[in-house]
Amino acid sequence: MSQTLSIRRGDTLSALARQHGTTVDALAKANNLKDPNKILAGQKLVVPGGASRPQGTTAQTTQTTQQPTRQEQTSSRTADVFTPAQTPTTKSAQTFQDPVRADKRYPTKDGVPLYNQGDSDWENRRLGGAGTVDAKSRNSVQSQGCAISSTAMALSALSGRTITPREMDAYLDKSGGYSGNAVNFEKTGGVTGNDPRITAKRERGTMSPALIDQNLAAGKPVVLGVNYRTKDTAHPDHWITITGKNADGTYRANDPNGGKPITLRREGNSLVATSGNPYRSYGQGVTFTGGKPVRAAPQSSTSGDTFASGGVTGKPNPATAKAGGQVNLDAKQTGPTNAVNNDILGKVKTMGASAATAKQDKAPAGVEGSRKMAENDRSRLEKHKATLQKVAKETGLPSALLAAIASRESRGGGALKSDGTARYDPNGYGLMQIDKKQNPQLIKGGPYSEEHIREAANLLKRNLDTMKKVHPDWSEADQLRGAVSAYNRGVGEKSRPGVYGNTPDEMDRGNKARGIHASTGGDYSADVWARAQYLSEKGF
Repeated sequence: MSQTLSIRRGDTLSALARQHGTTVDALAKANNLKDPNKILAGQKLVVPGGASRPQGTTAQTTQTTQQPTRQEQTSSRTADVFTPAQTPTTKSAQTFQDPVRADKRYPTKDGVPLYNQGDSDWENRRLGGAGTVDAKSRNSVQSQGCAISSTAMALSALSGRTITPREMDAYLDKSGGYSGNAVNFEKTGGVTGNDPRITAKRERGTMSPALIDQNLAAGKPVVLGVNYRTKDTAHPDHWITITGKNADGTYRANDPNGGKPITLRREGNSLVATSGNPYRSYGQGVTFTGGKPVRAAPQSSTSGDTFASGGVTGKPNPATAKAGGQVNLDAKQTGPTNAVNNDILGKVKTMGASAATAKQDKAPAGVEGSRKMAENDRSRLEKHKATLQKVAKETGLPSALLAAIASRESRGGGALKSDGTARYDPNGYGLMQIDKKQNPQLIKGGPYSEEHIREAANLLKRNLDTMKKVHPDWSEADQLRGAVSAYNRGVGEKSRPGVYGNTPDEMDRGNKARGIHASTGGDYSADVWARAQYLSEKGF
């Protein structure tokens, strides 16, 4: 038997569904709601059946979360607020059992448990203090508990035991892991009691897709900060757990907002949600060392709704193009690869190519433009991949970085004349464009020879040695980027070897006031680094 309700201020469709033992979909269908986000105070709502919740229903399969926003903003809620937590889709799905409630189990995605920050077992816990509050309070786990929920998911997977948001909150309360209701992520690993030992690291502006890929390949989920309401990219609006990668290059994630799986695609150096809330990452996240790697069979599906017992990385997609003939920049390299030393590429967030550089390929400025130019050169670079990787192994340099320099300098050989000189610069020689005027002693071998590539790599390595001496306070990644910038414009006068810049920000754009010249295009290392990140994904 159906009944009719009058919607009150603060009601959500998911809460009403729970209260009356039905589902969001059933309510939407019964009331012809095209957009379940748009329910207004005073509106009449037909509830089909009208039964109370059956005994024994597992709370986490229907509980939804409030988005981290004020309760009064009901008119601007997004679809995730009303989406019930997903349930396992296969009988073989691995589960995590709640340590407090023996009857309660959590489904997993890629070996990572799926938690809902609005679960009734912890929704009203106070963040940053003991006791409970109204679940709608700004200090509740339901409203602001995405960070502890996402971290609890990752640490459960890496420790092999169930660490719920309830346990994480209690541990952070005792260990001083909060500043107000903000989480000190680097305290979170201690929740395992060193069994196993896990250390969390807050990535500030460095959580690139390349770094995410490296962690997933190592069997480690990561926590990713995303924005969708504010433009303060240093302080995410929300946190999710990245669990794996699909064959088409999209990423699988557990979203504590509603306790559901979502899918994200790569756009430049960001990950962007494919549906629901318009999540976008800006380099903020948390990585983990230690623990037990999470492994599983690769998934060929792009769906974010499939639950399985394990799984972190997917098989590479042999396709190199999307429908319509557009280049698929996210297609993975197929076949074996001997890429070396590329991990460091994920430790720097780069701006990519300038508009002046990108226009040669009619590409947009930024990382997207760098990726497109590298893709346009990739078929030519493939001819030299084995040599580039061999020299990289000898010199300890990233093989993808050497390939990226070849892309920037000679378009992978496409900009060379038959004698090995550049069409636009008679002084540049070979695939790596060594300057014959400045470094005549380095002109050895043919323009595509191993000897030529080795001389260029050694030049880059000498630049790196100088950078380490002049800027010992810079990170290893910034020192290497400085060496790349110096490959373009030199390391400066012998008496002032730091003339290329006193801060990482100056290495490309220069500083006129101090007489520091910009690199070519004002973007040399930024562009090369972005190309290297892309080529690393392709197996270089």
